[in-house]
Amino acid sequence: MESSRKARNLFIAILVAIFIAFLFVKWSDIQEMFTHNKAEQQRELISEEKQKNKRLNEQVTNLNNQVSNLENDLSEATDPNSNNEDKEKANKKLLTDLAENWTNFQSINERNQSVKEFLSEKAIEENGLDSNPHVEFDSEGKVEEIAKTDDESQQSYIVLVEETARGQERTLLIEAVIQDSKVNTFNANYIDDVEESE
Repeated sequence: MESSRKARNLFIAILVAIFIAFLFVKWSDIQEMFTHNKAEQQRELISEEKQKNKRLNEQVTNLNNQVSNLENDLSEATDPNSNNEDKEKANKKLLTDLAENWTNFQSINERNQSVKEFLSEKAIEENGLDSNPHVEFDSEGKVEEIAKTDDESQQSYIVLVEETARGQERTLLIEAVIQDSKVNTFNANYIDDVEESE
C-alpha cells in the first residue's frame, strides 16, 4: 500500500516535471502564439477603424459639398445693391443672436425663453414658444452664413448654423423675415430633413 502510494506520487512528480519541461521548452512558442493572436486582433481593429473613418470622411465630404452648394446659392441670392449697410448690419446681428440662442441651450424651455426678445408676437405664437415641453439636453451651435434672399419686397434671410446636439452634428437652415426690427416669420429645419422630404 505504501509502495503503491510512493509509486503514484513519483508518477505524478514525473508528469509535473515533464509538463514544466515542456512549458520551458515551448514557452517562446506559446508567447509567440499569444503575440500573434493579439497582433491579429489589433490588425482587425485597425481595419475596422479605417473602414469607419473612410465612411465618416465620405459623409463629411458629402456634407461639405452640400454646404458649398448652399453657399453658392446663398451668394447668388444675396442682394449686392443694398444701400443701407447699417440696417443690414443690425439685421445680421439680430439673426446671429437669434440663431445662437436657438442652438445653444440646456433645455428646450431655456431655448424658447431666450429667443423671444428677437421675435414678434406673431412668430412667438406660430412657433409655440410659450409652452414648456420639459425636454432637456445640451446643444451647441455656431452661425456659418447669413444671406439675404432674392425678395426685394421684404427683408427675408437664410441663416446656416452648424449644431451639435445629442452626439450629432447637423446643419440647421433658418428662414427668417424681419419686420420692425423683429423677426416676424421664423422657420428652422435641418438640411437633411429638408432633402429627405423633397
